[in-house]
Amino acid sequence: MDIRGYPIETQVAAENSAEHSLRRYRVEAMGRTKLLPPYREYSPSEIEQKLAQSALDALLFINVEDAASDVYSGSMTFGSASGYTYGAYANAYASSLTVPTTLVISNARITATLVDPVSGQILWKGYVNQSGRNEGWSTKSAARNVVRKVIGKLGRDDLLR
Repeated sequence: MDIRGYPIETQVAAENSAEHSLRRYRVEAMGRTKLLPPYREYSPSEIEQKLAQSALDALLFINVEDAASDVYSGSMTFGSASGYTYGAYANAYASSLTVPTTLVISNARITATLVDPVSGQILWKGYVNQSGRNEGWSTKSAARNVVRKVIGKLGRDDLLR
């Protein structure tokens, strides 16, 4: 599985999420960063050799295109106050809690392609458009969500056996 278009740490998080999601379908998967660690460049023959040694049934390419995110950070404050009186006696309580928050507004077009590793034939192609506000989400969370959507669609199309 090859997920492109995110920074490497987000790519690794998305690959790990994909591996976990695919296990629910009893499908073993290996992300590109595990098969070809990103600490150096690989020649086409090295890539072919690694793919042949792995005896893969299919290759899943997920490409994130036109990804744009705006991140807004701030905080939210929650407060409460209460009190009571009893005759001439009065008591009051007040408390507040400030919580840091993050708002991510993201837009991306994702193309997913399932390919036969021997023939190079495209077995399936799908698209996901992601947009919206995700309070408290990070780019990694958004990437994991995209991967889960793609794998869910592969499962619904009966391609995960």
